Amino acid sequence: MSSVSKNSSLDFALRPPDPGQLALDERVRAMSPAQRAEHAYRLRRQALVLVNHAADAAGSMSELDRAIFVLRRLYPEFSEAQLTQIRADLASRQAAGTWQGFTRPSGADLVGRH
Repeated sequence: MSSVSKNSSLDFALRPPDPGQLALDERVRAMSPAQRAEHAYRLRRQALVLVNHAADAAGSMSELDRAIFVLRRLYPEFSEAQLTQIRADLASRQAAGTWQGFTRPSGADLVGRH
């Protein structure tokens, strides 16, 4: 069970956006659909690089532990039950030899970011 207040999401949604968010929203609205897709792709790649750097900084861990570490940070909305199921699935794939861990993006994926 989550310790987060059920009202917190609504409270957050009703707060006025900060100036940085407004500027970002304007910039994204001015983009073409292709530019938005490229921007979203770059942001996803950047998130992967950053979360993998955090996993490296956390120290040595198994590929299964690393996968859950990464997923927990990229998808904080996943419940512990979902993560347990994902871990079991990845462990099964690893035992079958069809999964050896997530592919780690390189720092070069951050080049050209805006």
